[in-house]
Amino acid sequence: MDDFWKPKAWIAVVLGVLLQPFTFLYVNRLMLFWIYFAAVVVTAFIDWSLGSFWGLAFSVICPVHAYFSIRHYDPSAPRRWYSRWWGIPAIYGVIFCAIFPIRAFLYEPFTIPASSMAPTLKPGDRIIVSKMGYGHYGTFGIELTDDESRGGPRLERGGVYAFYPPHKSTPYVKRLVGLPGDRLRVVDGRISINGQAVREELAYHNRLGNVFRESLGDESYFVQRLDFGGSLPPVQVVVPPGRYFFLGDSRDNSADSRIWGFVPAADILGEVVYVF
Repeated sequence: MDDFWKPKAWIAVVLGVLLQPFTFLYVNRLMLFWIYFAAVVVTAFIDWSLGSFWGLAFSVICPVHAYFSIRHYDPSAPRRWYSRWWGIPAIYGVIFCAIFPIRAFLYEPFTIPASSMAPTLKPGDRIIVSKMGYGHYGTFGIELTDDESRGGPRLERGGVYAFYPPHKSTPYVKRLVGLPGDRLRVVDGRISINGQAVREELAYHNRLGNVFRESLGDESYFVQRLDFGGSLPPVQVVVPPGRYFFLGDSRDNSADSRIWGFVPAADILGEVVYVF
């Protein structure tokens, strides 16, 4: 009878391993749930930022704490709705429904896997992409269709954007160089737009090669040319309507529009707004 209900230890342990703080809902301890939930969220952010694995500790701490809570459980305590079989799925669903729209429509985190955007972005860097207004929405492997603005006037030369290259299902992050209608010429990593060379100046030399400060539009940033770079072919193109031309900041070590061509506006996910 619910008047003298007591949670089962084995269920609490399993929930503690799999769902960590949610086990305290089953144990009828709402305050502990919120404390552990906040701790898990903060630790997950730290792990994502630093590449650490401190969050795994909660798979041990939560079931152990839940087990000892049951050992001292008062069966006469009122059983709250969140400790019933449907309570955890309901709260889990509400939290997911709150997170999903933020990642799908507003901001989504990514991790940089390669060095094609060095020295601006390095392997392992974490970035936040602003997605609102770009029309390509989705997250957690779920793609949503939206026929609002796709690309358009928000895209500016020199900005760094996340997008899907032609015939690829993995997002890339590159710098936008060419807008629709631009006449582009790229030779040895040096850019000319509509017959005018993009301004650059030598900034410093590192163990890989020369680093230049390049200015494009309102953006000023660093690009790298390797002492022993690759042999990417020169490019001379006119950017078609509704298409964009992207380059990596590591000009000799980047698979970009010089290789796989123009990116449709509909395949642009959003702009990189934060790096850490």
